[in-house]
Amino acid sequence: MNPFIAAILYVVMAHQIDGLLTSIYLHRAMTHQGIKLIPALAFVMRVWLWMFTWQAMRSWVAVHRKHHRFTDVEGDPHSPLLIGLWKLFWTHEKYYTAAAYDEKLVEEYCWGIPKTKADVILENGPLGVSLGLISTMALFGWCYGWWGLLIGAIAFVAQLYLYLRTAAAINSIGHMRGYKNFDNTAYNVWWLGLWGAGEGWHNNHHEDQNSPKLGFLKSEFDPSWVVIWTLIKLGLAKKMKPTINERMEKQKNNRPM
Repeated sequence: MNPFIAAILYVVMAHQIDGLLTSIYLHRAMTHQGIKLIPALAFVMRVWLWMFTWQAMRSWVAVHRKHHRFTDVEGDPHSPLLIGLWKLFWTHEKYYTAAAYDEKLVEEYCWGIPKTKADVILENGPLGVSLGLISTMALFGWCYGWWGLLIGAIAFVAQLYLYLRTAAAINSIGHMRGYKNFDNTAYNVWWLGLWGAGEGWHNNHHEDQNSPKLGFLKSEFDPSWVVIWTLIKLGLAKKMKPTINERMEKQKNNRPM
């Protein structure tokens, strides 16, 4: 295969894996605890994200939980209503890391997630992405020789940058543009719903943050939920909280006639 085509395929595939693991492990399992993954699978997901996205689990959880506590009001770590849509989109990492590196904030919002010995290593972002970069360069170098090392490095940086910009789009555009099923400050963005592993159904998520399924309407395809449903069937995950559809149906049935 042409090395440049291989690099493009790598970037797209790595980005989709990054998004799925972020949504399933960091967001729905660890932050909101809507599902529970078997320990071995959770560890594999965490290591991948550590190596390819620079994400530290406890910091990610803390920042997102604070976002829900102060959604689009003073105290929100990354609100486009406070910062500005395009300013947040292009400088998202600045506002995210300002909160993520606040040790007091992390400890306050990581209730239920005690710090372990593994966190000493897996919270070290530079070490993780260094290993991710080396492994990607080694893969391309093995396939394509010395030029493959350079192509691998470029491909790794591209997938990381694409991941960061997708996260920025969800947290900026997802609070300024799109459509609503529910009355809150977030919006559903259909292309982010597909490209961002289901995270683009942001209005639905802010209506029921603990739902392990973010799509609500039949037209709102949630890729991460498909994977979660499969993991549950295989005995690799367990649904801990009802989906938004189940909760709404229960409320409907309990409504006085």
